[in-house]
Amino acid sequence: MSEIRVDTISEKTSANGVAVDGVTLKDGGFTATLGSTITTADNTTQLTLKSTDADASVGPDFVLQRDSGSPADDDSLGRIRFVADNDAGEALDHISINATIRDASDGTEDAQLTFNMLTAGAVVDAFHISPTETVFNDASADRNFRIESNGNATMLVVDGENNRVGIGSNPDLGAGLHIKTADSGASAHANADELVIESSGNGGMTLLNGTSSTGVIHFGDSGNNAIGFIAYSHALNHMTFSADNEDPCLTVHNAQIVSMGVTENAPDVAAGLCISQGGSDGNIMTFKNSDFSGGADEGEADTFASFKKQGANDGGLAILGVTEAANLALVMRASCDSASVTTTTSTSGYGVFATNSVKRDGSGNLGHLAANDNMCTFLNNDTTEVIFKGDGEIHSNQTATVDVFDTYDDAQLVRAYDLSKGKYEAGLINSKFDKFVQYNAKDLVDANLIGQDEDGTPNSFVNITGFQRLHNGAIWQQYEKHQRLASAFYKLATKTIGKEEADKLLTEEEIQLLN
Repeated sequence: MSEIRVDTISEKTSANGVAVDGVTLKDGGFTATLGSTITTADNTTQLTLKSTDADASVGPDFVLQRDSGSPADDDSLGRIRFVADNDAGEALDHISINATIRDASDGTEDAQLTFNMLTAGAVVDAFHISPTETVFNDASADRNFRIESNGNATMLVVDGENNRVGIGSNPDLGAGLHIKTADSGASAHANADELVIESSGNGGMTLLNGTSSTGVIHFGDSGNNAIGFIAYSHALNHMTFSADNEDPCLTVHNAQIVSMGVTENAPDVAAGLCISQGGSDGNIMTFKNSDFSGGADEGEADTFASFKKQGANDGGLAILGVTEAANLALVMRASCDSASVTTTTSTSGYGVFATNSVKRDGSGNLGHLAANDNMCTFLNNDTTEVIFKGDGEIHSNQTATVDVFDTYDDAQLVRAYDLSKGKYEAGLINSKFDKFVQYNAKDLVDANLIGQDEDGTPNSFVNITGFQRLHNGAIWQQYEKHQRLASAFYKLATKTIGKEEADKLLTEEEIQLLN
């Protein structure tokens, strides 16, 4: 019998199609109930899904359906495997794509898609998408993640081996994020290496905000998520620094005004530094130095100077200088141009160093101190020893030395003082002073005993030292007259009662004649 060969089977021979060994053909399609293998001996395409539909609907449509009668959480939805032999002839799943039901509950269904990859001989999770996250390298393999931009092959890099993230380059510094435009040759400090920004030239970081908003960097811990901060107010154009959960510790108001402890927007300064210590009474400024250790009696051992409020409720400024030497604990030096020094001795004259005392009337008006008002005082361990009055008079506490000179002949001591003054060794104030000065203002000016205005007019300023010397001369003049009188008496007594009795009389009366 000759072989009957059928090249074509038409599904039109049955309303349900034609069934051949578990394959049903109907209307140009087919349904199979068993697995199928397509094998070719070349690299031609084994399976093509083609749709010629011209509308916008999905096509071709490839469906993997898990039609379970009892679906449950963590059921597999399907898998696509890429199988190949290793060099030992073993067929291994090199790559597989797995879909899983995470939650099968009606209305809250969840799924997960996982890409597994053969890595170092083991199949590991290289990438998966779950309902809550998208994870790369969940198996912790030594695998980098890299994103290339149009002009940078390492625009974003996750270094799997060193646990770093790099932007702009492969990360090689720090323990977290490394943003690098060029190698600086520097290293990152271990206590501040979670974020490293590196450049071989200028570099930095920018916070951009709205014109009425504030940009803030917070420092927090388990007890407070903003225990400190750095903030810039674009509305006020102020840079603020805060620590210990306090109000602003330091504020840079503009290029010329800086404040410390000031909470108001505009401190009372035109330019410079404004410091507020609230209600504290301690030092408002303290200066320390590790080379110094002698300040324990005045505060801490290494404190060599400080500024503080003098009175707890009265204000005032107390300046402290501490030294381990015998002197020069507080030195104030004033320097001026040599061409600017003035010689005016009047109420309009100024020196290189000046103090200025005024009094207020409670309404903000400033005025002169009265003649008897204390203008300036000098204290010795909190005891006032010298007072300058408002009219320039000087009062000195001499209780400790009032009797010092009683053992000396005052006139002899005064004369010795006058003759010991260097350039005045000839005795400017001498016994013939009345012939030197004619007791008019011009002579007193010429003798530098009273002041004069710019135009040379004598005024009321008095040269205290000069008049002290004048007084010394006056005392000496009176003493000379007394000496001449005593000498005349001695000569008369010698002629009358004899030299021996005359000497005895001088001794009894405690009269000493000058040589």
